[in-house]
This record gives sequence, C-alpha cells and structure tokens, in this order.
Amino acid sequence: MSFNKSIATKFGNWAVGTEKFNDKIDAAIYATTSKKDITFEFNNTVWDTFDRSHLGKIKLTDLYRQRAQQLRDKYDYLVLYYSGGADSSNILDTFIKNNIRLDCVYVRWPFDVLKTSLHTPNKKDKSAFNFNSEWDYATKPRLEWLAKNYPEIKIELKGVEGLTDADKFNDDSFVGVNNRYSPVNILRKGTYSDFERSCIDKNKSVGQISGIDKPMLAQSPQGVVSMKFVDDFLHTLNVTPFNQLGVEYFYWSADLPELAFEMAYQVFQYYNHNPRERYLVPGREYLAMSADIKHACREKFFMDIKSVCYPYWDNAIFQTEKPRHRFGIDKDFWFFKSDEFLDTRQVWNYYYKSRLDSIADKFCEFDPLGNKTGVAPISTKSFTIGQWIKE
Repeated sequence: MSFNKSIATKFGNWAVGTEKFNDKIDAAIYATTSKKDITFEFNNTVWDTFDRSHLGKIKLTDLYRQRAQQLRDKYDYLVLYYSGGADSSNILDTFIKNNIRLDCVYVRWPFDVLKTSLHTPNKKDKSAFNFNSEWDYATKPRLEWLAKNYPEIKIELKGVEGLTDADKFNDDSFVGVNNRYSPVNILRKGTYSDFERSCIDKNKSVGQISGIDKPMLAQSPQGVVSMKFVDDFLHTLNVTPFNQLGVEYFYWSADLPELAFEMAYQVFQYYNHNPRERYLVPGREYLAMSADIKHACREKFFMDIKSVCYPYWDNAIFQTEKPRHRFGIDKDFWFFKSDEFLDTRQVWNYYYKSRLDSIADKFCEFDPLGNKTGVAPISTKSFTIGQWIKE
C-alpha cells in the first residue's frame, strides 16, 4: 500500500527502517518479515520545535475556543462524534459557551441491546460491565437537555451496525484497527453519520470532530516529565471512507499544538504541587505494579486530568471505569454472552487470529493463557514538559 503523507499528518504513521506506513498492521507484517523494529511518529517535528516558553500563559478555555473556531472556519459543516464522556462533553460545552455553531451531535450506541434483559440500568456498578448505563445516566440526559435548549443543533442517534451480520468481518475490517481487535469496537467505529454522508454527497466539507484525547504523561527516574502520543489512542477511529481527511482530533492536532502542550503542562503542574500523587504519572514504578493497582492508578490519573483540564465537566456525572479485559469483554459483555451474536463472533475470531498469526510475538500482546490479543501499543518519542520541583 502506498504511503499517504496527508493521512500521516492527520493520524500519524509507522516506520520500519526507511519504509513508512499508514497502517499499523502492514507495518507489523513488514517488520516481521524484515526482522526490524517499528516506531510510531505523529507530527514529531511540530512537538519538537514548539516554543515551551508560552506554556502557562494562555487559559485552556481560550485555547478550546480557538480550536473550535478554527474548525468552524475550516468546514461547511461540523459533526461532533459524542459519547457523553468528559472529552466530548468538553467540546460540546466549548461550542455552546462561545456561541460557535455546531451542526450535528452524533451518537452511536448498541440501542437494540438496551431493550433486552442484557441491560439493567443501575448507578451502583462502576465497572466496565455496566458501561451501557452511561447512556441512561449521562448521555441521554445531556442530549435531552441539548434538544430542549439548542434545538438548532441536530441530534443523530444510530445503532451499531452489523452485530448479527457475520459478513461484516473480513480482512478489510481490520484496516486502521491497530491495537486489540475488539469486535464491537470495529463495528461501532464503522457505523457512520448519515448527516455527515449526506453533506459530503452535496459536495460540502464536513469536520468530523473526535474527543481525542487527554494528555499522556510519563516520568523518568530523574524526575523529567514528558508528553507522548500513543497510537491506539490516535487510531480509535477508523478513517471514514467517504470523508477521509475530515476527521479532526480536537485536542491532539498539529493545527494548534499549543492545546495539547498546555493540557499536558497543566497536568504536570498539578502533580508538581501535589508531590504525594506523582506516583500516578506512569514511570518505572508502573512496571512493578499488579494489574489491579495499575488499573486503580490509571483511573485516578484520568480523574485528575478531567478535574484539571475540563472546567465544564462535573465528576459527579455517572461514568464507569475503563475496560480491563481484552476485546472489551467487560464493556461489551453482552456481545460475548448472547448466542444471538455467535456467528459474528466466530467469523471475527477467525479473521483476527489469521491477522495476528502473520505478526511476530515481539509486536503483540497476550492474555494469561498465552493467546495473542492484539498488536501492542506504540508511543511516539517523548516531548519534555518539565522537571519535578523538589519536595
């Protein structure tokens, strides 16, 4: 497959020796046959040359406004791919509070499952097994509020397509799916907005806005804190086939590098002044942690980021934990539990296994039984934010 520089600017690219790839699986297969390593790049020159002297001098809310206006000026129409979580809610609030027009809020959810015995809404269970309760207690109430107060913003709801269609899975299904091959995620991310498609069909430009993502920090044993970009975060969206270059990561964009850097800097400063919590920033200590402790640290780390970076977000809003299990078997447990989806599961399993069998073990993740579960995440190089002050 030929290398597309425009796609690489949007989504990053993988390099194996002197060869560059837009698709991670292609890169991993080539690295396996050539016996070379893979690196991930995401506009590295932009972050390397960024003037860090500006950090701490512009409010995040001003940068959010700048980014929203930047997108408004760039496209005829804007569609927010909305989940009800903190990342996309902060984007929605930014447009509303700054009176910047947003055309459509698009939500994809397994709505048919919500009508079955596989779903019982409750606020007590915060594990990923209860993820669909976010619809009842977070996403739906916010959409009802939006419809009442801002009726000019179109709300589009769409069920996840292909759950009972085994023909949905083939080799092409895995293009752009670069980490764990979650079957429901593949189908979810291949379910596109009809409003977006209709605008494209009318030769209008559409910005497909995605809430990617919170700052990813790391610390060295010497106390140097840096920012990096992880490929499985950047590629949680499949590239929309009819609007390939319309996908816009709101937070991580080379078009406004100040935003990603300032978010990372503010989180760095939070832990700088709360030294007892610095252990939450991933570093060497993470390697020795048990899976349970590491998960708890990650959840607290993300909660802190929301408090620091998202002034409009209320942490009291119901949210479940991030998935802990391979393939989202907790978040999407209903897909693995119900016989209704058996044929789809079997076809998915065949194709994902055949893909992974072509990739060397060194590039893969494994479950406790030694089965390959996906291609391991790859980070960019680190971009220094600062040094911890002495306690």
